[in-house]
Amino acid sequence: MEKIDFPQNIVHGGIEGGGNVIVGNSNTIINLKEAADYIAIEAAIKKLDTRFERTLKRFQKDTDDREAQEELLEINIERSKEKENLETLKKTVIKLAEDFQRIPLDTERLRLAKQYFDKGEFKEARAIFDAETMGKELEALLHQKENLSKKSTENQQNLNDKANEYLIFARLTAINFDLPDRFEKTVASFEQSLRAERNIENLFAYSYFLQNHNKYSQTLPLYEEALQLTRKLAEQNPQIDLPVLDTILDNLAILYSDQNQFSKAQPLHEEALQRRTKLALQYPQNYLPKVALSQNNLATLFRHQKEFSKAQSMYEKALQNYIESVDQHSLVDISDLAVVIYNLGALYLDRNEFSQSQFLFEKALRIYRELAGQNELTYLPFVAIVLNGLADLYLLQNKFSEAQPKYEEALQIRIKLIVHNPYLYLPLLGDTLNNFASLRSSLKEFSQARFMVEKSLGIFVTFAKYEPQVYEPKVIQVKANLKKLHQEMNIQE
Repeated sequence: MEKIDFPQNIVHGGIEGGGNVIVGNSNTIINLKEAADYIAIEAAIKKLDTRFERTLKRFQKDTDDREAQEELLEINIERSKEKENLETLKKTVIKLAEDFQRIPLDTERLRLAKQYFDKGEFKEARAIFDAETMGKELEALLHQKENLSKKSTENQQNLNDKANEYLIFARLTAINFDLPDRFEKTVASFEQSLRAERNIENLFAYSYFLQNHNKYSQTLPLYEEALQLTRKLAEQNPQIDLPVLDTILDNLAILYSDQNQFSKAQPLHEEALQRRTKLALQYPQNYLPKVALSQNNLATLFRHQKEFSKAQSMYEKALQNYIESVDQHSLVDISDLAVVIYNLGALYLDRNEFSQSQFLFEKALRIYRELAGQNELTYLPFVAIVLNGLADLYLLQNKFSEAQPKYEEALQIRIKLIVHNPYLYLPLLGDTLNNFASLRSSLKEFSQARFMVEKSLGIFVTFAKYEPQVYEPKVIQVKANLKKLHQEMNIQE
């Protein structure tokens, strides 16, 4: 999935090293490091670091101390969760800063919320949005709209304001980490925003939020609607560049690919690539990395359709464009480069060209380990992906002793990540368990293999209830592996 882009009329934001949130033409909105939520999370991480060091010393004195072992694992999980909360806080605060610069502050709620936001008081800002009162106001406006014989400009403006209020409310809810049912309440706020008015900004924000939580069936129609609105805007204003259109095209294509709807995905990827290639001729520094992104996405689509020569050519073009445009000081740019290196390695693995695949996997792994050392929560999931790929590579060559430690490390990382986003990481854990089971079976460790396959099957059966197009093929595959395992066990016995 690619990173979020926004329409040109939405200013871009970022965070400086000192914590200043900068939006637009170097406008400092707030200093995030002075915000109460940021300070609280940083303090929690520091406290957990101290606990970890103290417990580690205890464990090092007695490596058989089971209690210390379990405490280290518990601390590590808590610490990772706090670090993910910190990253979510940073990203959402940037989006909120951009929203407050974009939307007209036509209601007292929005003005008050911005005042609290500017002071870094995010919970106080959220408290301004009384859900019950806002709900009644929305119902009244919708009722008024139904009774109007003509569309009222005032009514439409009021509904637009209400949509903006709920959008801000949804973002603030997403970073209120102490809130019970935070995900469900964030979803409810986005839904209310859409009831008030369905526009590009709230459709895109909601789609992206759901996509990050693997809610594919809910995400698809929202992206399709956002695409329709963005195309209409582009037709009405052909002189305006709309980066959000390219992002929606690629993200929607990825969703179609995940559901094996390749014929729908390919034209969207190709359109995004065509648009970005045209812009890269004028603005190579800004758009060449985005061209590479589209080339990588299209290459992956070709690979999934077994069109390996097309995939290789497109991956190599993406790699060359990233090499030409990468900023060596940008973690994001280096990570994007590593993605293409890994994907090209996966293509060689598909073709059983093991030496080339291993070389590229190891190169990607070195990059991601280095990036994870600087930002663990963002890049550790990629470390697990590459480890799993390397383990699969070794397994195919019957190099069991090399495969086992890679599967074990990937497994531990994914278990650790589940607590942060089970919707995203549980299916990945299912993949690793299923693959690791194949290794256990090859080693005649049948009871451990069966345990892993059954755990994997349980995960995919659960997810298939909600996303059958995505996960039913996984269920079929794992059931086949379990049947094969049972046959091997009977022969062995």
